[in-house]
Amino acid sequence: MGLAITLVASAYVVFSIVRTAFYETYIDSADGRPGMPNSLGAIVLSTAYLGGVRQPVVLAGAMLVFSVAMIAPFDYPKPGPRHVTPVGVVLAMAVLVPDALYRFGPRAVLVIALLFFLAGPRYYWAD
Repeated sequence: MGLAITLVASAYVVFSIVRTAFYETYIDSADGRPGMPNSLGAIVLSTAYLGGVRQPVVLAGAMLVFSVAMIAPFDYPKPGPRHVTPVGVVLAMAVLVPDALYRFGPRAVLVIALLFFLAGPRYYWAD
């Protein structure tokens, strides 16, 4: 089981590198990059852990889904500044004091990030 989890974690890193290298080489505009941003998967995984998800199989399963989503051929919108600022404040709280208010910070960011992961390509608009 430990080897499988290590391989899945490695796949996440490899797909992240492949995505970045591919789009840096073949796509000029940062706005035109399909696939889930590397940082979105990292935010979901880290806030899930800080929010109390400790089961390696669950985290590895999420890593596998995010690995494929990073190279998927659908567009993710760039979040607008009026949305990034409040989420950034909650994210800072999640990282600096993850246990405060019954882990509210990590769980709030996890919910926001999962909603963006699932609904962002279809329903989110930055303006």
